[in-house]
Amino acid sequence: MDYIALVELGQKKLDHSEFDTFKDFYRGNWKKFVDYNIVDVELVDRLEDKLRLIELVITMAYDGKVNLRDPMFQVRLWDAIIYNYLKKHNVVIPQMDRSEKESKFAGAYVKEPVLESMIGLSVLTLTLSTLILLCSTISHPRHFRSLDIPAYLLRGS
Repeated sequence: MDYIALVELGQKKLDHSEFDTFKDFYRGNWKKFVDYNIVDVELVDRLEDKLRLIELVITMAYDGKVNLRDPMFQVRLWDAIIYNYLKKHNVVIPQMDRSEKESKFAGAYVKEPVLESMIGLSVLTLTLSTLILLCSTISHPRHFRSLDIPAYLLRGS
């Protein structure tokens, strides 16, 4: 809040850097601690007057028909908005099928590394530009020989 108050209002919070912890601040200088909290409340009030963020959250919660904390979570708010829209138009969303796995899969085997420094990655999930960068700048192509990587991608090394 200190940075936002400085940018938006031109005022910082009350400095209490002479204390190591907030608890020390509370115990060490009660008057300054109370002043610190008063300044905080005034800054929040002035920020609300200027930016109206609390009003925005309340409006979003009211319009979305959700609890006051839910606008802070995008999925919750959008779930409620979509649900209310579909309900208004008499559309029923089918329940998601939940099923137990019928079979189990064996765990992976981790082989001891052959080289002292080796990177394991799935080439299939890389974008072409990432693959070209990897092959041309990071490592020597001999480490990629066992993979089916086209030769033109390895030329840069």
